Amino acid sequence: MPTAGVDRVVRFLQYLLVDAKFYGIFSILFGIGFSIILSHAEERGSSGIRLFYRRMLVLLGFALVHLLCIWSGDILCLYAVVGMLLPLL
Repeated sequence: MPTAGVDRVVRFLQYLLVDAKFYGIFSILFGIGFSIILSHAEERGSSGIRLFYRRMLVLLGFALVHLLCIWSGDILCLYAVVGMLLPLL
């Protein structure tokens, strides 16, 4: 097609300026959520790690359904898997 070169440039700009914008926002919200879970559990005198792992498993379940049925570019699956490593660090 005669516009294939322009299409590639537009697709790259769309990814850079639109699609990838939410990755940083999700990462910040993910970290804030982790700290809130741990601080509330600490206030109650319990461990928030079990609750966090349960939430990560639920997120992984939603992410796999979304990944397999709706959109192959899903990042929630990666967040769930990496999130399970977060308490170890």
